[in-house]
Amino acid sequence: MLRTVLGMMAGLATLVVVIVLVEAGGMLLYPPPPGIDPSRPDGMARLVAQMPNGALAMVLLAWGLGAFAGGWVAA
Repeated sequence: MLRTVLGMMAGLATLVVVIVLVEAGGMLLYPPPPGIDPSRPDGMARLVAQMPNGALAMVLLAWGLGAFAGGWVAA
């Protein structure tokens, strides 16, 4: 039982780390345009509307890799 719980916790931690690292890399490749305040809802809406397709693909890649890596570690 303890091994199962620790495995799930390690998988969750791996998932979070992979997602953060890949999305940070995406932010380096596709920085947000200057003058947009992401803490405001209208600023976030403009940011998402102006995102290139590569930046959106990085988000999908981050979550896909994170889910795979987290599941692999948990198993």
